Amino acid sequence: MASNTINTSESANIQPGKGSSTLQTILICDDLRDIVRVCSVFLRSKYNLLTAESGEECLSVYSREVNEGRKIDLILMDYRLGDMKGGDVARKIKNIQPTRVILMTAFELDPSTISSLREDKFIVSHIKKPFSLKELDRTIDSVITRN
Repeated sequence: MASNTINTSESANIQPGKGSSTLQTILICDDLRDIVRVCSVFLRSKYNLLTAESGEECLSVYSREVNEGRKIDLILMDYRLGDMKGGDVARKIKNIQPTRVILMTAFELDPSTISSLREDKFIVSHIKKPFSLKELDRTIDSVITRN
């Protein structure tokens, strides 16, 4: 099982923003470790970060954080994880405690799939891979600034 966070020395519990209580927390979930690393390195100066590399790990990390009274402000989640689809994970997350989810996908999803996930409030946005870091930043900022 992968670590819940990634930093330059490989694993820790929460990533810089250094566990700052003033920064919002993002959980990055992708079964491709390189995607997790790139997103983590890019976002770590602006957010507290947690990571997961499977749907089950994402649910475990999310449940643990909720149970310990810590808020995850946003989940950045791949659509096709090794063990389940991101939409299924988003549904389960909503049942634990709703939070905002941005779905990342390298696949052309049927627009009705995206619409259904949005209408049911399982996701708030999606981003198509490959994406630029600037596009990722804009997408996250637009979701984080919406209340």
